Amino acid sequence: MRFQLHTHMKTQLLILIAITLFVGCASMKVERNVVDNVFHSSYPALNVAVAPEFQYVGNNKTEKMGKSIHGNPRKYKYDTHIFIQSDQNNKIQKCVIVEFSGGNDQWIGG
Repeated sequence: MRFQLHTHMKTQLLILIAITLFVGCASMKVERNVVDNVFHSSYPALNVAVAPEFQYVGNNKTEKMGKSIHGNPRKYKYDTHIFIQSDQNNKIQKCVIVEFSGGNDQWIGG
């Protein structure tokens, strides 16, 4: 009897931890910005230094509907940050793109 109670308590504790992590991650505010040509992300924790010859031109957040691998409707989100290097005629020569994508409010590192 004591072993069964102990196992049951372990199961409840694991469920409580899983719920706490899920709710905490779901409500977590992700912050991403660029300061002095260094891209910062709070989740995933990431800092990317981009060469000074590149200029940060901004970010674009988009959403689109698609299907999961099982055929279910799924909302995909994209958070794209763009740095460019242009010539004297303002033609883009090179670019650095930092993109994060995810579905159903779950971000996947990009």
